[in-house]
Order: sequence, then C-alpha cells, then structure tokens
Amino acid sequence: MNHAHEKGFTAVELLVTLFVAAIFLIAGYQLYTIVTNDSAAARNRSKASNIALDNARMVSLQFSGACSGGAVTTFSPAPSIPSDSGLPNPSISGTKDCPIASGPSRITVTVSYGYNSPQDQVSHVLYKY
Repeated sequence: MNHAHEKGFTAVELLVTLFVAAIFLIAGYQLYTIVTNDSAAARNRSKASNIALDNARMVSLQFSGACSGGAVTTFSPAPSIPSDSGLPNPSISGTKDCPIASGPSRITVTVSYGYNSPQDQVSHVLYKY
C-alpha cells in the first residue's frame, strides 16, 4: 500500500492556526488600549499637579508665614486653572490653616478633574515659616 502525503495544512491545522492568531491579535489590542489609557491618565495627573503647585506657590506669596490662627478658605486672587489646561471638567480649591499654634502656615491647593464621581484629585501642600 502506497500512501501519498500531500504537502500543506489540513483544515483542522488551519483553523487552529487562525484561532491562535486571533488570540494574539486580541491580546495585543487589549495591551494597546491599556497603555494608551494609562498614559492619558498620567498626562492629566501631571497637568493637574503642575497647576496645583503653581497656584500654591502664588498663594504662598500672599502670607507672611507664621500662623495667626483660624482657617482661611478664600485667597485673593483666587487660585485659577488656565483655560487651555486640557483637563476634563476641572475645578480648584485652596485653604490656609495653622496645624501648630505659632508655627508655619499650611497652604493646600487641590485640583479636581474628570467625569467620574468622585473626581480625580491632586493636592499640593506648602508650609510657610
């Protein structure tokens, strides 16, 4: 008996190969979306951090340093977010308080952004002696 072997893939081998290739494509796409989403989140955190730090430095120039008591929740001029910040739905708040009597003033500026509830937040705290 002579059995002739044909060269090439059988139908089952071809289906298995296509299935494995599809799994690799799906895994690659998922990895790509995770990386792009994480990089966008890191970019927004960085922008919010820079805005908070810039505003904390600006606000710290308004105070003499040593605590005189009481919490101040409004600054003049108020902290602001640039209109071209690129942050989704941003807001900013700031406080000045005295954690230690006759000690340094603590200035906190918080930037909130995003569409999730609760929003993502970045805070910067400066102490002024």
